[in-house]
Amino acid sequence: MNLLLTFLKKYKREYLKGFFFTILSALLSSFIPMVVKFAIDALEDMYENVIYYGLLIAALGIARSVLLYFGRNIIVLAGRFIEKDIREKIFEKLLITRTEFFDEQGTGKISSQIINDVEGVRMMLGFGGMIISHITPIFVFSVILEILISPMLAVISFVPLFLIPILVILYEKKIFYLSEIVQERISEITNFSHEIFSKIKVIKNYNIESDVDKRFSEISGSYSKANLLLSSKRGIFEAFIVFFSLLSLVVVIVA
Repeated sequence: MNLLLTFLKKYKREYLKGFFFTILSALLSSFIPMVVKFAIDALEDMYENVIYYGLLIAALGIARSVLLYFGRNIIVLAGRFIEKDIREKIFEKLLITRTEFFDEQGTGKISSQIINDVEGVRMMLGFGGMIISHITPIFVFSVILEILISPMLAVISFVPLFLIPILVILYEKKIFYLSEIVQERISEITNFSHEIFSKIKVIKNYNIESDVDKRFSEISGSYSKANLLLSSKRGIFEAFIVFFSLLSLVVVIVA
């Protein structure tokens, strides 16, 4: 964690720039529904007012998209820079690591962890950082505007959203456990493939290709089952997240 904070401090300027653009984009996004409300009210007045509000909504939408584009690029690029620094740090560490370590851990496990774990860090600091910096201000601004318009509707709309943290608590450990199993299966495939290529002459000399194929099919099948189970759990989890989010909107409309 300390090493990760060191990399974050190194690129703090990039993150601050990206957060500035995404927060400003979120602010403009929050104003669009208010302008739509004024536009609907203006239907009772002159036609020119409707055109004015239409142009204003279009301008806000374009400005929001441009700001989000720049903010997203800056944050995602910073995440890729951190990924590059982490890989270089790992490579430097591997160069001075004793040989016994590779025999004990296995090159497949080490390779899969370097590839998948570092990629996960990059996604968290890049795309994840962009999502958090954009969604959080939108949520805050939306709550403020909802309370200003109708405090009662604001409270009612939050009721389904309170179920989302409960869902996260219930599914968090299951998804993490299944992710670890998938990681182990990837390590097994990588290790087995490395052994096959390093001992290809022995396999051909003893004519045991069929046994090797059978074993590889078993390992691949185990990985496929674990990955499908993880995907199904993630699909159910994400579906419930979307359901509760839309349920909040339905409750507001019905109320």
